[in-house]
Amino acid sequence: MPDVRSLAFIFTLVAAASGCATTPMPSSEATPTQTILNPALTRPGPGKVAQTFKRDAGFLSGACAFRLYAGGTPFAELRTGQIITIYLEPGEHIIGADSGFCGAGNAEMQIVVRTDTPRTYRVSVDAGSSIRLQPTAF
Repeated sequence: MPDVRSLAFIFTLVAAASGCATTPMPSSEATPTQTILNPALTRPGPGKVAQTFKRDAGFLSGACAFRLYAGGTPFAELRTGQIITIYLEPGEHIIGADSGFCGAGNAEMQIVVRTDTPRTYRVSVDAGSSIRLQPTAF
């Protein structure tokens, strides 16, 4: 059985980690995801525009893969520091992220894909341990 000091140390680590949001991952340092659930979306096509999604670096929810959706259809799972580019038709799309059993919940956002205007989005976990989806310049 662990002693009191060991338990206090573990508790301190968990408490410190739970108060920290994740940090942006530069695209140049991100690694491609190996879990592609809809390969058709990863192929460029006439009129389609690149939309890149990358998951932040950081300890918070780091043990879990987040499943990404486009229009309710899963297209990939991202772990910390991973990236994926999909190709969508111009227009409005709903993008979602789900943490599964990890407790960070889910998030959705509407994106507007414009002709010849690729965009990059950040999948992060905020200080309240909730998933966030947002455009990013990183």
